This record gives sequence, C-alpha cells and structure tokens, in this order.
Amino acid sequence: MHRFLFLGLAFSRATLTVDKLISERLAKLKNIGRSTAHINDTRHHLSRFALTFGNRPAGAIARQEIESCLETLQVGPRSYNNYCNRLNALFAFGCKKELLTQNPLTRIERKNVPPAQTQIIAPADLERLLERAPGQLVPALAISYFAGLRTAEILRLSWDDINLRGEGWARLGEGALATATEVYQKPSASPGSTTRRVREVYAF
Repeated sequence: MHRFLFLGLAFSRATLTVDKLISERLAKLKNIGRSTAHINDTRHHLSRFALTFGNRPAGAIARQEIESCLETLQVGPRSYNNYCNRLNALFAFGCKKELLTQNPLTRIERKNVPPAQTQIIAPADLERLLERAPGQLVPALAISYFAGLRTAEILRLSWDDINLRGEGWARLGEGALATATEVYQKPSASPGSTTRRVREVYAF
C-alpha cells in the first residue's frame, strides 16, 4: 500500500507542470482570502515565468535555468527581486503541499537595490504639471504624488483597488501599497484648482 502511495506521489511530482502549479497557487490565494489585487499581481509575475516553462515539470527546472530566465526580463533590481519573491512563494507552496521536493529560489541571490534619490516637486510646479498634462494622465500623476505609489504599482492598479467614496475621497487598498491611503480632493478658494492631502488609515 505504501509503495503504491509513494509511486503515486512520485508520478504527481514528475508530471506537475509549471502551469498547473501556478493554477493551484492562485486558487489557494483566493481560498485564503487574499485580495484581488494581490492575486492579480501574483498572476502578472508568474505569467512571465510560465511563458518559458509552462509545459515543463516544475520539479525538473534547475536553478540556473530560472536565473537565466530572470535575466532575460530586463528589469531593474527591485522588479527582479519582486519576481524572485513571487517565484519563491510558488515553489515554497509546492514544497509545502509535497508536490515538489526542493525550492531552487532559495539558492538565487537577490540583487542589491541602490537607494533612490528623492525628488520633491514644489506645489506650484505640480499645479502647472497637472494643468498641462493630458486628462487621461492626471489620475496617475495625482496618485503618484499624493499616495506615493511607484510607476509599476500604478500600472497594476485596477478599479478593485480604488473605492470612490464621494466628496472627492478615493481609498487605495491593500493591493495598491503597503499601507491603505486615503486621498482627499477639496475645491479651494481659487476656481478650477484643488488642494489634496493624504491620510494614512491603517497598516496591513
């Protein structure tokens, strides 16, 4: 009996493709109540990996192959590390479920992220920028400045992340940034202009 169970487990490990593992990982995230934004972000990162290895058995992929794949993404150090973290969670999930025997991401070093130089836009300059920017670009600029999101985070936003509360309030939830932030837009005394402030609500 034990021999058949062992053979069945060995067969499952040998035939578990990357696509199947990713599918099970996303289903697990949904089952444990992770946010839609978190699931979408995970799907975004893992889909790039699946393009190369989707049909291959997940347990047969070597560390060197994963490193080569990561290098072909041509992304910065922070994004590189984000891909590593998502892949690490994927393979750790497989190991925990006994679908895999090892996690090759534990042997892949993360890249050093140099400190970014902080650039502060003066309020007057920001006002001119928002006045002259195309209408479809204004929301992204406003969210970047008042909520502190990076470009990559803004590009991953969906309507599920934004709750328009009326009277100019917009709430950005867990998928948008590490802390939930509320952005308030209030008409000022000058016609056509607005003032905004950011309030940190709670940390996740």
